Amino acid sequence: RAIEDLGDYSAQTPEESAGSLAGGFRAIQAVLSIFGLIALAVASLSIINTLIMAIYERTQEIGVMKAVGASKGTIRLLFTVEAGSIGFWGGLAGVLVAWVIGQVINFISHLTFLRDYKSFNISAFPLWLILAVIVLSTGVALVAGLLPAARAANLDPVEALRHE
Repeated sequence: RAIEDLGDYSAQTPEESAGSLAGGFRAIQAVLSIFGLIALAVASLSIINTLIMAIYERTQEIGVMKAVGASKGTIRLLFTVEAGSIGFWGGLAGVLVAWVIGQVINFISHLTFLRDYKSFNISAFPLWLILAVIVLSTGVALVAGLLPAARAANLDPVEALRHE
């Protein structure tokens, strides 16, 4: 404050600098979180659409399964497991693609502007984050698959067998 009182000078404490920097990071994090939520919603709708189309294409098969004694629970479980596997394998593929892109970014940054900081990586993937992404994608897919699974379980076997 004494330096600023001298006239045309401005000064900032390290705490003030860290505070303004943290505010910028919070804004970036908020924008990226919004993009993530939009991607999550689109992925959920895609899974619902995929499973509804699978039900439509396999309506006769569902009718045959019901005609030979498959219960509603069995049909529901079949489509719920399918939804979960879509989420699991999609999450795993997403993590692998993101890891490869992150390694490329780290490699390029170490060749250019991080030449002097070999131990610093821009992209890092801790194990907890990898597991969280796979669990979250599987969970979202399971929730998204509940409606199509219930729809498949409630098909009338006679109508399903007539379906062309």
